[in-house]
Amino acid sequence: MNTDTAEHIEFFNKEENQKEKCKLLAENYNKTIEWEKLSVSEYSPGVVDDNEFIARQIFTPIHVEENGEIKTAAFDDALNKGLSVNRLKCASEDNIHKSGELKAEHDRQYRPDRQYIGFIKAEVSTIRSFWECEKRVYTAFDTALKDTPHHSDVCVILFGENNSVEPKLSKKTAKIRRRLDLKRTFGNLIEPVK
Repeated sequence: MNTDTAEHIEFFNKEENQKEKCKLLAENYNKTIEWEKLSVSEYSPGVVDDNEFIARQIFTPIHVEENGEIKTAAFDDALNKGLSVNRLKCASEDNIHKSGELKAEHDRQYRPDRQYIGFIKAEVSTIRSFWECEKRVYTAFDTALKDTPHHSDVCVILFGENNSVEPKLSKKTAKIRRRLDLKRTFGNLIEPVK
């Protein structure tokens, strides 16, 4: 498929696409797979490679159960606006911890109980290895930001309720399965050194 470079950059920068970015990408599966091979940001260090590791920052109480287990809800954003992650190829673990602590500090203005506790990581090739009905389930896009050039997004592009190997899955069950897949893919919590 011939992909217009300006089109993919416009899509990722359009404000009205941000809250439902993954759902919109899922509607154009073939184009989305092509766009994953392109930089979508002027601040980009390059496309996200299969052999890279990405880190998902974890915050309490929103991402963690009372027993300390990471909630599947920590992966909800992959179903809509994109799961915000950081590329370890482009930032040190210390840098990711510092940015997580800064985000928690900022968030405490409206969520006083917000705390950064560390990050979990996964290899991009593993995330991209989920397939159903000969289609990929997840993508990883280079969505570098001016102040965070190591930023990336993971999106679900095959939701499963209509395309699953088990077509009787309800929409709710399909979404739960996607979040659980991601939870199992990311490793154990890596805490900042105090």
